[in-house]
Amino acid sequence: MSERPVGDGAPGATVHGCALRLGAHGVLICGRSGAGKSLLTLALLDRESDAALVADDRVRLEVHDRRLRAVRVESLAGLVELRGHGLIRLPSEPAVDLSLVVDLVAAAGVPRMPEADEARVVLAGIVLPRLRLPAMDAGMDLAAAVLAVRLVLRHPVVEDPLPPPATRSGA
Repeated sequence: MSERPVGDGAPGATVHGCALRLGAHGVLICGRSGAGKSLLTLALLDRESDAALVADDRVRLEVHDRRLRAVRVESLAGLVELRGHGLIRLPSEPAVDLSLVVDLVAAAGVPRMPEADEARVVLAGIVLPRLRLPAMDAGMDLAAAVLAVRLVLRHPVVEDPLPPPATRSGA
């Protein structure tokens, strides 16, 4: 499990990323500049009927009642970069409790079957499920990325798919 520093460790530190609410789930999308964070955020907002933008580009992270909350930076409220067009303004919500971190990384950084500790990340001392997907310039398939996020939110990782040998049928 990787421990990721949050800003300088000060309360209300910000991270470079996007945050949105999908139904009852908060999602933080991280990656370097140009990785496709805003595009994936816009695609998820477009495809989900119960979704809302929280923040694009800068996200403040705060711990409340042992939950990690993504909070918009008020000076950027509702602003989203649409690459090739510029900034657009969308309705946004002030905050969401996070359920998932999506990391957009180089294709080589996406394991086919991640180890249990690779499927989680620690942010500000809080453990969250983590999904690594290829960044836009690493061959991101936008429809597949949207599907992956939706599936991870609905179906938890199976830690041990096979029962112990003594309980398997025929053993």
